[in-house]
Amino acid sequence: MRCPRVPRVLLLATTLTVACESSPTQLDTAAVLPSLEILDAAHNSGNRHFFFLSPLVPDPGATGVFDPSQPAIVEICEWNGTECAGSVGDFSVEAGTIDVSVEDEAYIALWHTRQFDLDLAKLYRIRVLVGTQELGHADVQPVGNGSELKNLDTGEVIGLVGNRTLAIRFRIEEGALGITIDARALS
Repeated sequence: MRCPRVPRVLLLATTLTVACESSPTQLDTAAVLPSLEILDAAHNSGNRHFFFLSPLVPDPGATGVFDPSQPAIVEICEWNGTECAGSVGDFSVEAGTIDVSVEDEAYIALWHTRQFDLDLAKLYRIRVLVGTQELGHADVQPVGNGSELKNLDTGEVIGLVGNRTLAIRFRIEEGALGITIDARALS
């Protein structure tokens, strides 16, 4: 038994319509991609007195007055693209897990990733805080080996070869907390 000509055309049109409606659009694809960034004075118009330093990013050429007195905290969390989905670890000046180098004008926390069960399929966010105020953050993508680093856009995310130590170096300058006191004016 043969189908009449009109129903075949309708069947074909219906199939094409359903196929077109079920295929993802550019907008749908963009909605599922995580939001990644580095946020500091040199990236994305962040706090103008806070900088991430090498080896996370190239030297930003900071020129402000270094402030070694801040009780900085580094929090690392699993990043789902819009928020922290779970704590991975933290460091602080108070606990002695962040060193302050006046000579290098930098705060330094060593993240020994071997001590953490990082998932290569997940993203992580490094947040630098003083109290509850976030000074900046940087998103991290772990990879299996060094050759995979070249596939990352280093302007948005920091690559990390799994099971290595990442030196989280940053600079806090006077004014980073929105308060600048001129000690000379007080005397």
